[in-house]
Amino acid sequence: MRAVLVTVLATLAACGTPASDQALIGTWKRVRDDASLRDQYTFRRDGTFAFDEFKPTEPASEDHLAGTYQASDRTVTADVSDPKDARPVRLTFSYFVNTGSFSPAALRPTGTHEGIVGVWEGIAKIEHLDQPGSVPDGSSLVQAFRADGTFTTTSSAHDGSAPKIAEGTYLETSPGLFSATAVTDTGTSVVTLQMLDGVALVSPDRIWTRE
Repeated sequence: MRAVLVTVLATLAACGTPASDQALIGTWKRVRDDASLRDQYTFRRDGTFAFDEFKPTEPASEDHLAGTYQASDRTVTADVSDPKDARPVRLTFSYFVNTGSFSPAALRPTGTHEGIVGVWEGIAKIEHLDQPGSVPDGSSLVQAFRADGTFTTTSSAHDGSAPKIAEGTYLETSPGLFSATAVTDTGTSVVTLQMLDGVALVSPDRIWTRE
């Protein structure tokens, strides 16, 4: 289940209600450098959902999830389980989709923006439905990019702890591709972000393509 959160993402019901974002409908695949299938998401018109991971050398550690989903306000909510343990989980994640690309946990603008300059937010959350009162995994992320080349990242865990704030600088290394360097209490981290259709910021290795 952890792999779904990191790549950020179904059987609690045999069928579901229609999903609201028809652009999601279909199967979205991600491949490795050798062109082998790494994992895939499937969003069906009847509101059912699947995520399948493929690890030829570690098949026992694969995630194969199935269940139902709803998509609204640029957020997917899916009630899922894995046949390995049948434990029900609710996944919530922001996303971006167009005719050929899908990306979970995408950052979307909260208001007007000019290129990357503006405020962007995303969410990744896992709730364990068979553990009432348990703390959800994941966090909400807000990134404010300024015209002077600086930015602030605020990460808020769903456990109610104090947000973690980091400051940094960014630059556009090629059209639509940005390198952001943040300084935190634990050191320096560098993240690459790609802008899709001018309305989403995603990690370049977190893009699935339509089958």
